[in-house]
Amino acid sequence: MGAKSLVKFDGSQAGAVLMGLVLVAAVAMYSWIVAPHVDYLRAVQNYEPVLDDIAREKDELQDLVVRRREMLDQINKKLDDLSGTLFTYAQARDLPQEFAAVAEQYGCWVTAVDLSDEPVSIFGAEMGDMSIIDAVEAEVSVVGDYNGLTAFVKRVQGRDRKIWINSLTIRMLDDEGGRLECHLAMTIYVIEEKEAPSND
Repeated sequence: MGAKSLVKFDGSQAGAVLMGLVLVAAVAMYSWIVAPHVDYLRAVQNYEPVLDDIAREKDELQDLVVRRREMLDQINKKLDDLSGTLFTYAQARDLPQEFAAVAEQYGCWVTAVDLSDEPVSIFGAEMGDMSIIDAVEAEVSVVGDYNGLTAFVKRVQGRDRKIWINSLTIRMLDDEGGRLECHLAMTIYVIEEKEAPSND
């Protein structure tokens, strides 16, 4: 048998070989071209629900941010409204001199002023270390006659920045001069001063 007889195919064999080659080429083309796209489409279908969840969570977070911003604006507005009736720490520290000046106007004098060093947080304690409104306890003793002491107390209570008088006791110092000592226990509400916005 020569080489020619090995290469010769009859019609049916040539057709089978040709079909085999076409089949191999089709499988190769499917593996190289079609299969990656099919895998990609499957992956996209699997990720679609994840992307939908992410989009929904993003919308929910944006709504939450808008609601929180509105709440913060409302709180800031309330604080602005309150700030005219509350003291800053600098103003609270100036109160002893102010009490002395007011008492002197009514012929009285302040014998003692004690402001507590440890304020109690009233608003903002849930925010960690930062508080917004603190309560400072104060005790003031004033000596004078009845009319002067009454005028002093009215003046203290009638001011724009509010001072709450928790208790008031009066005792007579001498029978002849009619001098009285008035002891006031007060609460002063102090608001943190807003920091000036930085230009950074």
